[in-house]
Amino acid sequence: MKAVYLCHPIGGDVENNVRKIKRIFLDLWKGGGEVFPIAPYITPLESGEEDDNVFEQRMRGLVLDCQYVKFADEVWLYGDRISAGMWQEISVALALNIPVKAMTEGTQKDLNKVLA
Repeated sequence: MKAVYLCHPIGGDVENNVRKIKRIFLDLWKGGGEVFPIAPYITPLESGEEDDNVFEQRMRGLVLDCQYVKFADEVWLYGDRISAGMWQEISVALALNIPVKAMTEGTQKDLNKVLA
């Protein structure tokens, strides 16, 4: 089983983005056991314990999320773009030689700009 960290924009429309991430997580979870999805940011955001609009809470969450990246076999990028927070998670993965895969057209386009 492959541990995959799910990287997705959160800021802006937090409620809708959490819904999207949750759907991706559940689809992978139910997908036959080949992938163990990692998305630790879902619970604090969904429960209201974290507010992505409060700078200190956002930074604390991002620091913790980057720690989770270290346990992943791969990092998969979702969404219509790569956000600033996603770039930080990608940087951790690349520094540790963890493969980063764009799973959407928007993230592939942004990733190509940097890796080209």
